[in-house]
Amino acid sequence: MWARTEARNVLDPLAGATVTGRVWVYFEDPTADRVRFWLDDPDAAGPPRNIEEQFPFTLVQGPTNGQPAPLDTADLTDGPHSVRVEVTGAGGAVVIRLARFTVDN
Repeated sequence: MWARTEARNVLDPLAGATVTGRVWVYFEDPTADRVRFWLDDPDAAGPPRNIEEQFPFTLVQGPTNGQPAPLDTADLTDGPHSVRVEVTGAGGAVVIRLARFTVDN
């Protein structure tokens, strides 16, 4: 999911979205124990961009207070991108989700 503001009052699916500017990227499941995020690494070949163990689970974490921070799409090239999440739930079950989206600045 993604939002135009940190408030998360309007969330839209990230998969298939076209985004611009600063956006907040979330995984919405308050029952998850841990969520690991990869940006533009759909196979998780490298280390995760962020690991969250507390809701709200977000791709970008603020520098000092651990609060959600925006992804500045100006730092990305225009065109296709992806966010992979690995969600660890109760009992250790892991679910993988991949959202492909487009940046159009």
